[in-house]
Amino acid sequence: MEPTGSAQPPARAGALEEENRRLREELQQVLYVVSHDLQEPVRMVASYTQLLQRRYAAQLDPTANEFIGFAVDGASRLSKMLAAILDISRVQTRGGEMRMVESARCLEEARRQHAPALAAAGATLEAGLLPVVHADPAQLTRTFSTLIDNALKFRRPDVPLHIRVEAEPAGAFRKFIVRDNGSGFPAEESGRLFRLFQRLVTRAEAPGIGAGLAWVRRVVERHGGTLGASGESGRGASVWFTLPALNS
Repeated sequence: MEPTGSAQPPARAGALEEENRRLREELQQVLYVVSHDLQEPVRMVASYTQLLQRRYAAQLDPTANEFIGFAVDGASRLSKMLAAILDISRVQTRGGEMRMVESARCLEEARRQHAPALAAAGATLEAGLLPVVHADPAQLTRTFSTLIDNALKFRRPDVPLHIRVEAEPAGAFRKFIVRDNGSGFPAEESGRLFRLFQRLVTRAEAPGIGAGLAWVRRVVERHGGTLGASGESGRGASVWFTLPALNS
């Protein structure tokens, strides 16, 4: 009898999975080539434009100097964007071994990295009881670090920043929630947060290129988890992600 419904025959399903794997590998290679091989010409454009500005600034009128400044800034941003693409493309290929990890230690290392900035901002960071999870410890530490950095970047100037990290069971996973009382974001914009180079504020309002949360998304996907965010303008934000509790 022919199979019914939408189920694929085992051989066909295996072939589709192999094709998907091959396409993912090809996409990773394209991302690597684009981001890595274009870095050098972009650096050359930036370097020679800056040299032109330094050497001939006195001979150029203010408008010409302003235009050169725009070119230098554009080349610098392009270089950072290429570096971000390269970084994301390496999440899978350059990631460390996954093992059972005390997530509290990863958070503590991220806290240590940000200690001067937290102190300068008068910010507090507290955590509930955090679980052991199956993860790449370096990537989990950087995930916490990225979320702390975002909270610092988008804090309200008139309110002391408070960050809380907690976790709860979610079936075979553990759900981590990172909350802050910062500037937040419009609730309807939550879907854009994890897209590469998507920014909800201007560069004048906050530095960056909009790559940090896209990197976090790639890491969580590598671990087989999911993630999301919620927030409200002027009332803080919450970012959550799940990681496997055991080696599956």
